[in-house]
Amino acid sequence: MLDPIGGFRRIQDFFVSYIETNFRIADPSVATARRELLIRSGEFAAEPYIEPVLRYESSDKTLEALAEMDGGPLNSLSPEGRKAFVELALSGLFDSKPGDAAWPRRSVHAPYSHQTQMLERGIRPGCPGIVTSGTGSGKTESFMLPILAALSNEAVRWTRPGDGYLQNRWWNGAETSWVSRREGEKRPAAVRALVLYPMNALVEDQMARLRKTLDSNDARQVMADRFDGNRIFFGQYTSATPVTGYASHPRLSNTSSEKSRRVRNLEKLRKALNRIDSDQQAARAFDEKENPSDKTRYIFPSTDGGEMVSRWDMQSAPPDVLVTNASMLGAMLSREVEDKIFGATHDWLMNNDDAYFYLVFDELHLMRGSAGTETAMLIKSLIIRLGLDNPKHRYKLRLLASSASLPMDGADGEQSRKYLRDLFAPFGTCCDALDPGSDKPDFWHNCVIQGKPFIPLKPSGKIPVRPFAALMRAALADQGNVVRNLDMTDALSQALLDVFQALGVKEQNITQGIKQAAETAAALLTNACIEKDGEMPRAMSPGLIIDKVFLKEEPGKTSESELALRGLMLTRALPESGIDCDKPDNVTPAFRVHTFVRNIEGFFASVSPGEKKAKFADFCLERGLSHAASTPDGKRGRRLFEMLYCEACGELLLGGQKGQNEGSTVELLPSATNLENLPERPGSEYYDDMALDEFAVFWPVDIVDKNPAGSEKGWDVWEKATLSPVTGIVTVGQGASAVNADLVRGYLYFQKPAPSKKGEPAKKPSAQPFCCPNCGIDYSSRPASNRSRTPIRAFRTGVTKSSQLVATELFELLHAIGAEAKSIVFSDSRQDAASMALEIERLHLRDLRREILVAAAREMIREAESGYISENSINEKMDLAIQAKDMDMFGKLYELKQNQADIADLCKYRRVKIDKLLEPEGDSIGRISSDLAGLGISPYKYRSCSDGDDSNVWHANFTKDKNIVKYHEKLSSSDRLELKKKDI
Repeated sequence: MLDPIGGFRRIQDFFVSYIETNFRIADPSVATARRELLIRSGEFAAEPYIEPVLRYESSDKTLEALAEMDGGPLNSLSPEGRKAFVELALSGLFDSKPGDAAWPRRSVHAPYSHQTQMLERGIRPGCPGIVTSGTGSGKTESFMLPILAALSNEAVRWTRPGDGYLQNRWWNGAETSWVSRREGEKRPAAVRALVLYPMNALVEDQMARLRKTLDSNDARQVMADRFDGNRIFFGQYTSATPVTGYASHPRLSNTSSEKSRRVRNLEKLRKALNRIDSDQQAARAFDEKENPSDKTRYIFPSTDGGEMVSRWDMQSAPPDVLVTNASMLGAMLSREVEDKIFGATHDWLMNNDDAYFYLVFDELHLMRGSAGTETAMLIKSLIIRLGLDNPKHRYKLRLLASSASLPMDGADGEQSRKYLRDLFAPFGTCCDALDPGSDKPDFWHNCVIQGKPFIPLKPSGKIPVRPFAALMRAALADQGNVVRNLDMTDALSQALLDVFQALGVKEQNITQGIKQAAETAAALLTNACIEKDGEMPRAMSPGLIIDKVFLKEEPGKTSESELALRGLMLTRALPESGIDCDKPDNVTPAFRVHTFVRNIEGFFASVSPGEKKAKFADFCLERGLSHAASTPDGKRGRRLFEMLYCEACGELLLGGQKGQNEGSTVELLPSATNLENLPERPGSEYYDDMALDEFAVFWPVDIVDKNPAGSEKGWDVWEKATLSPVTGIVTVGQGASAVNADLVRGYLYFQKPAPSKKGEPAKKPSAQPFCCPNCGIDYSSRPASNRSRTPIRAFRTGVTKSSQLVATELFELLHAIGAEAKSIVFSDSRQDAASMALEIERLHLRDLRREILVAAAREMIREAESGYISENSINEKMDLAIQAKDMDMFGKLYELKQNQADIADLCKYRRVKIDKLLEPEGDSIGRISSDLAGLGISPYKYRSCSDGDDSNVWHANFTKDKNIVKYHEKLSSSDRLELKKKDI
């Protein structure tokens, strides 16, 4: 993002605007106070924190240079193996560019030093490697490099497969039986590398990387050229992998039940493979059309490459790289159906002195406690199953792992070494058949490879505010309050030259100077995030960074420091903005911004008597507080009450949980947290769900000449009462108001029990009035199943709505700069978490339908106005035609006037009839239905038929012709009319 702070401020303003629009307050002074409260730091949103994302120290040699070294880390590989390894690694695992005769592709950057160290250790027996570094440091590439090196070194010696290799696509025939995909292969099939992940979500992420590494077009070409037409196969084996059971049961294959089961599973697998083919074709078509930087095809599996997508295929011929989780591995080791996977791997290991088995653990730090103990036992079982516990073959086990943190110094380091010893030793520590290995904790000290973050040198001196604020103003021109994209205007070019001068960049050519300016800006921001010399950078607030980076502004001038900070961050982001310029060094830090917003759980204030209506003060958003902050002289703050409002007129009321309730008095208390509800339900009890005996509503207004409005059904009862602002006690009756002028006069809400249906128990009266006492809006006639049976609402946005609003705005900002937006929402309440996913989707779909409705109406008006001639203009021309006795022209003008009758009111009043937008007359498709279908959204509610026939999906009823969606020609007029009814 080019302007993350500006994006955050936009989200903040957007949310505040939503609050003001959706929770309207009639009292202008309270509305103003609420806005000031919401924009104050620490209330709705905290100040954003800026954190450097450090790059890591690079090795001094590229992969090509490592392969060309005599006596280097790749010396154990054959020359052909080195060549194939580097070409394969540059086909997807690492960024590359077109090369020369020596190397068809060349590295863009050298690997990190910890990646090179992992490569060196990983291809040597008895040298486990555990890489520890931060997010984005290439930990996955660290353990994939030695695996690719070992596989490439072996694959260059594989025998060429027979004719028809990988050509059998049995699932395309309706009656064809299952055939192993690897029919015709002449090299031994075995699991060469087993990658264990703690959860399925990480497995899915790893599969996308493996597809890019081993199944890209370049990787396929390398395998065809270097591996004599063979492929390196990979696959995930999880609960989601189709299909369960045997392809052919070894003992029960002739029984009727087993035959029926196999027919069912064969059909399931056929459908699954056809669906995979369909998804992959759609993804490739999208990539060809949109040409995204990260190919969409790698998100989906493919059946025409090296990925194995079915259990039957992997049971028949195990993949070279198997990705799974500990739970599934435990199940596989205990079941007969997967026995061939381990049997084939065992035979390959026992019969080949140069065979090596890689056991890889990602997120190793998560394998602790009871789960870690189970994993350790599982590892031992696997090693025994593969025969690697035999002293003659122990050296064939190679251990690789990645972890976010694994300290090696002090008491924590001693504990880490013992942890690694208990988890693995002595397996993986043997160098040859005669080496018994090590069971000492200190052996593991050198096995942990820590990434070394690169911190740029600190530039000397501070920089002025003005040039960077001017750069930001130039970038914001015609873009509102956030930078979405950049055009190199004259103003922006001049602002950049001033920035170059402020940063000490000598290069005045803009395209070349941007690189140096970005590197200097990154150095300034990174060092500003270091609290003490020798410490690592950490997230800092904008205020602290401004103090460390910028010179003090002149007194009396408007502060532009935050605008200048945004300009400095924009300077760092310029090379990624699409401007033609040199890219900064790959060790240049990037930056991320941590923003904190919260759900509004209510609006609270103290109250005091006023003329006719009460006065409010001490506004806050903290649910559960009983009093406002203490006064400067140490006195206790005033009592706080929950504020309610009428959604129709904006009238303000007060509420509180009922405490002391004796006779004519009721005490209003702040909401209390019910810890027994957690984690299944939210801990706080809300007004919306409470009964009359739990919550009290007080209307703080003194009406002399009229009574509060009541519901049509007579269920609402408002009794005159007074509220003590100090104690929160409400006294029903008129006597107290005349005695004490400090009391707030008003009305307390009661409710007559609504009649219950015959045979049903009587429902408790609710705390929510059916009718607003001020404006008289009445919801008592709404169905009992409708949750919105009261116009009196609390100022609570709800977790789901807050998440949806923030995510929608954030996605819009990210899409505006061409980024791929992703979002993960967590909740500490299981109930909220369960409903959040569905509600966010429902609310987003509702908002999208509204947006399409408005956009379609505007487009219809625009189209009508583009060809419309006003009635007055036509009348004038008709008069001229009569005067000239040109009846042909008069006839044409009259016909034009008649033809424009349908759009005359549309252009004059700019109002569109809803039926014109939904579905026009005849069997043509409506504008809104066409737009929705074009976005991949069903215009009508649809449920697939019960037999699961995927051919009868909603989008089969539509076709696209030159970006215009129409009804499919296969649909008859009656079918189209039936769809129109569903749409409406």
